Amino acid sequence: MITKHDKANLAQLCRSDVFRILQQVAQDMLTEWAGQKISSNDQFIYLREAIGREMKGQGIADFLKRLEELTKQK
Repeated sequence: MITKHDKANLAQLCRSDVFRILQQVAQDMLTEWAGQKISSNDQFIYLREAIGREMKGQGIADFLKRLEELTKQK
């Protein structure tokens, strides 16, 4: 469970340059993944890889969004 003290620390982090850098690292990862070619003639392997990449990106986006949400809760 996230305490009020933890939320205050997260709020401080989200306002810092460190968080901006973390967001940029996440964006760079998403861009890199989007640019990677999936090389497989097997449609099931291709689909698995494509969905896996999408889910990793969604996981990163959800995590960053949750951090921001936690800092706005009272």
